[in-house]
Amino acid sequence: MVECLSYRKSELQMEKVEVSKVVKEVQTPFYLYSRSQIIDNFFKFSQAVSSLDNLICYSIKANGNLSVIKAIAELGGGADVVSLGEYKRAMKAGVDSSKIVFSGVGKQDFEISETLKHGLLQFNVESISELEMVNKISSNLGKIAPIAFRVNPDIDAGTHEGISTGKADNKFGIPLNDALKIYQYANSLNNIKIVGIDVHIGSQISDLRSFEKTFSHLSKLLERLKKEKIVIKHIDVGGGLGIKYSETDSVPDIMEYGRIIERALGDLGCKIIFEPGRYIVGNAGLLVTKVIY
Repeated sequence: MVECLSYRKSELQMEKVEVSKVVKEVQTPFYLYSRSQIIDNFFKFSQAVSSLDNLICYSIKANGNLSVIKAIAELGGGADVVSLGEYKRAMKAGVDSSKIVFSGVGKQDFEISETLKHGLLQFNVESISELEMVNKISSNLGKIAPIAFRVNPDIDAGTHEGISTGKADNKFGIPLNDALKIYQYANSLNNIKIVGIDVHIGSQISDLRSFEKTFSHLSKLLERLKKEKIVIKHIDVGGGLGIKYSETDSVPDIMEYGRIIERALGDLGCKIIFEPGRYIVGNAGLLVTKVIY
């Protein structure tokens, strides 16, 4: 049972409100969310990384409900988006554009153009082709695009193959070994401003050792970039922390996760960007239905 739910006299309650009473006010089916659970989850994550200069960008693909996004925006959170639609939802919910990261392998020209016009923290660029498109659109608009490259560290996160994104045979990011020369190429483009580096190895990860390996590779690359005088201000470490779906599930220690990042990246003088999704909202809602026949 998640913290926001309880039974009292055989009545299911969320935040001490009987779900059956909500049903009388709202026609089923509907989703019922616990604001207090979302806030508690956000604060737990925030506390774990409080020793770092950090920005928590909620991954909207986990749940795009406007009220959910608004609750996170009110806590000072940013947003990780993968489409123009998600970008607009974030803005409508009150997320500051300077706290929005645009990720994803399928960014289209009109999406890049629209977000450049209204502003964002950075594009997490996945390929040279995307980089060149961003540069071309920026040039046409008279803009400078802030970018980070998503690097693929070839790390097996030990999660389901359908949600693994950090191995060499996954479609995401540029190979770690090619990263230096691609950063050098990006640095030569007139309408590109390199601001960061990004890595995301998968979802529902329970073994923190995969994060340790990833951050070790990342810190070595950052040293090489520094020698080339390529300035990195943001390190986006993605999301992916697993949550408990059953009593037998093993979940990572959030405080140890924060300590791992502090040891690996804490002394580099960069802002660390986090993209939690299910960790913030996965245990904070119900789908409420009723039997008709």
